Amino acid sequence: MNVLTVYLQRHNLNPAELFEKTKVEEKDLHQTRVMDYPEDVIRMIARRLRKYPSIVLMELLKIEHPGAISMAVSDYGLVTAIENKMAYIFIPKNYRKIQSKFLQDVLIEKRIFQLEMGWITRINIIGKFIYETFLSLMPKSEEFERVESILESYEVKAHDEGGSLLYFIGPANQYRTR
Repeated sequence: MNVLTVYLQRHNLNPAELFEKTKVEEKDLHQTRVMDYPEDVIRMIARRLRKYPSIVLMELLKIEHPGAISMAVSDYGLVTAIENKMAYIFIPKNYRKIQSKFLQDVLIEKRIFQLEMGWITRINIIGKFIYETFLSLMPKSEEFERVESILESYEVKAHDEGGSLLYFIGPANQYRTR
């Protein structure tokens, strides 16, 4: 059984009913890695389950690669996941709200800046740029400086109100599972 079928069965969803509204064939996804699923499929499943796409993607990855995804809920957890070069790192919204210096540095570096900003900054693109630039010029935390070179090997796959998902893009045999 493939990842998508297992996931849909866990949530009592009928795959045929879901896929009749898309141009994607379910059988095409059986041979596709979760990271290569089209965004509209992830969004469609998320909408049906009333979850954020980042959460759905994380749950699918947990089925496909058990032990290869780390949920970072603290600075220590995020530093450890980066240092261990975990294949996937999920940063939930609750942790993003904490806005520690280390997390600010990571979010700015990966261009997933979602800190609480003043109302002018939120609606003003130039204001947001100035705010990001100001924060990026601040001294980096010690933890960030320690993992900065490793962090370059991560890309952002998903970012929404549910959380942010980073994935390791270095050589495939370099990332670790737990």
